[in-house]
Amino acid sequence: MTHGFKLKTDVDFHNAILFKCLVSITQDGEEVGNGYILSQGHHAIETIDSYFFKNACEFTVISMVH
Repeated sequence: MTHGFKLKTDVDFHNAILFKCLVSITQDGEEVGNGYILSQGHHAIETIDSYFFKNACEFTVISMVH
């Protein structure tokens, strides 16, 4: 995963958790959050601060821990 990669599939979200990717979360073009994804379900993801619905938000990788 590289900077700017859009998370779309369950595998993408799983890899973002596994590789500790920092993600930006936007809704209707506005940033509504950012952080590391702690867990995912079929319809939502959890960050340290909140839950976000996958079908309502866009998730973009902004950095990775190496």
